[in-house]
Amino acid sequence: MRITSHTTLVVGKPGKAESVLPGTAVDIDDDEAEDLIHRGLAVKVVKTKSKVSHIESPSDENVQQPSNEESAV
Repeated sequence: MRITSHTTLVVGKPGKAESVLPGTAVDIDDDEAEDLIHRGLAVKVVKTKSKVSHIESPSDENVQQPSNEESAV
């Protein structure tokens, strides 16, 4: 199962183990992954079908600025 850990993990067999930094996705045994998820130390990586490549925001020219005119009393 592919997970993203919240802590540093040491994965692999003895002699060939490597450290995986927090926030890095890694494939590990399903039982071990479920245990880490259950204890709150990792989250399951889920694939999304669509990706947002660009988020549109209003440009500065289309945004109305408040008027500085004072009203007469």
